[in-house]
Amino acid sequence: MGQWAFVECSPAVRRAGEEIIKYIRSRRISSDRFRTVQKDSKNPISLPDLQEALQWVQTLEPSGVGARNLQECLVIQLEALKQDRESSEGHDFDWSGP
Repeated sequence: MGQWAFVECSPAVRRAGEEIIKYIRSRRISSDRFRTVQKDSKNPISLPDLQEALQWVQTLEPSGVGARNLQECLVIQLEALKQDRESSEGHDFDWSGP
């Protein structure tokens, strides 16, 4: 939640992200978990707000947090590594792209 406080997003997405973070607890977040988050929330949360919040949550540390499966976790971790030139030194990334 400490990192989440610094994410700039709408109030609805902020609430959705707070609910997602509560549910992560070392488990992956899945679409059926979205329904649980919506049901258990005291205030209505839309699916688009949950989806946007999850994208933001996935930018937090540790890399891979909020992944819905192993593949997504690894992709998030590789993207984070690719963004950090110092940490990615020695890895075979193509730096000619965006």
